[in-house]
Amino acid sequence: MSTVRQQIWEDLKTYKTYIECCRAYTSKRRAYNRRMKSAIIVVTVLGAFGFFINEWITFSTTTIAFLGEVSQKLLPQLNQPEEELVRLDNIASSFEETLIKIEALWNRYENDKLDDEQANKLLAKYNNRHTNNKSEMNKLVRKISHKENISYQKAADEYLKRKFYADESE
Repeated sequence: MSTVRQQIWEDLKTYKTYIECCRAYTSKRRAYNRRMKSAIIVVTVLGAFGFFINEWITFSTTTIAFLGEVSQKLLPQLNQPEEELVRLDNIASSFEETLIKIEALWNRYENDKLDDEQANKLLAKYNNRHTNNKSEMNKLVRKISHKENISYQKAADEYLKRKFYADESE
């Protein structure tokens, strides 16, 4: 495999992995945020109706709801703001645009419509767009386990193999 071909392939895998990571992370964080809000609502409602049974139920559920709200404000790592998740969505969309361009580059290169120098220039142009996006993604994605990272890489590999080598596997 030529060096340029290998670099294009690695960039395809990298961008697809970034997309998988951003999408899964934002989905998981949004689900967590919804669960936290729902839990606070349920505890508050239980407290309101618990007054008829015992006033300590109201006191304890109000305290739990208060602590839940305060912890969300004081410990922002527990609850990621929607604005940050939207920024991650935008970064993932930008990565998707670049992935599409690099997929087209791959096809042109594989069909000998580009030489190494032309392919390198285009690849550098596409990658230079994302210096800030990669940094911001690393800042916004607070925690991804090693196991999750491996699964995103596997999903990217499977996607690319299906897309570019589907005929060979049949």
